Amino acid sequence: MSSYLAAAIGAAIFASSLLAQATRPIRVALYDFDQSNVANNIVKELGHRQEYGKIISDLLLPKLINGNAEVISRDQIERLLKEQNYKYSDRFDASQAAQYGKLLGVDAIITGTLDSLFIEQRTRNIVVRQKTFITATVDATAKMISTATGRVLAAPTYRGRIEREMGTAYLGQAPAQQGRPNQQTAPGGETGSKQGADPFIRDALRECATQIGKELVMQFPNLQQIDLTRVVAPPAPGRRGPEASAAKESAAPAVPYMPLDDEVGVVMKVAEQSITFTPGPDAKVKAGDTLEVQRADSVINPRTQKQVVIGEKVGVVEVEDMKAAYGRARVTSGTVAVSDRLVAVKVVAKPPSAASAVKKAGVK
Repeated sequence: MSSYLAAAIGAAIFASSLLAQATRPIRVALYDFDQSNVANNIVKELGHRQEYGKIISDLLLPKLINGNAEVISRDQIERLLKEQNYKYSDRFDASQAAQYGKLLGVDAIITGTLDSLFIEQRTRNIVVRQKTFITATVDATAKMISTATGRVLAAPTYRGRIEREMGTAYLGQAPAQQGRPNQQTAPGGETGSKQGADPFIRDALRECATQIGKELVMQFPNLQQIDLTRVVAPPAPGRRGPEASAAKESAAPAVPYMPLDDEVGVVMKVAEQSITFTPGPDAKVKAGDTLEVQRADSVINPRTQKQVVIGEKVGVVEVEDMKAAYGRARVTSGTVAVSDRLVAVKVVAKPPSAASAVKKAGVK
């Protein structure tokens, strides 16, 4: 009986450890997709370079967040690596998955490639009209690599194909009479052979991101989570070789996250004058709200020797869209960076003027 009891206790402890581990969301690092396979074709067709590898990564981001994942985007990856004296590379080396998992504190790294990109243009005569159609086809492959095991858990490939009508011309009329758009430029500024195709390519990429995101999220339960209570210490200046490796492998207790007063969210991504942020657990934020952006810094209280976090105002944003897992806002002033905190703006009531005070008191 004692052996059965011991086995039962051991199983219970193991199950409870798994349950405790599963209480936090999956953390993943999202790299831009490699577009070297299609770079020349993009320039040939559109007349200029376009960062479709970054665009599909941006489209994939909300799919992963909606799958209950905490996502570290390129800006955050670059900053974290720089802090630890590592150089960021657009192309991720799968053999370094375990090392990057410790450096970034993530359970998996997601990267991918654009395998092919085709733009076809055709015309169809319908009675006296000639319709022009554009078909954009994109093949994309993603890889989700476990940082705990180094194995590729998922490698979904999807073909996005979008067909749209570009315009209509009437047969037998001169081009000037047909009301055709100027052929030297196009929406999006394309000057290549397939002018105006950029929005259709983006639609095909969006289709790829939607399907790839679903398959990646389905694999989240199979990810082995790493221990986030241990972080890799940055190498000391000047260390090289085995000494540097030993410093990188040394572990220290993780610093607990300390929110600012009235904090309602944290900036995850910055793109020109717009940001994507993750709201706090009890935050009540809605579209139209104005939030203050503060840059947090931790200091030691000399009296108590305890760590405290202080914030310095660096900008203001206006919330434009709010979802359950993330929100988007427009930067109205200042300079915002990834990991900046969003704080609710306090409305301070103005003291009554002397005239209104006298009037309220009934003095004429």
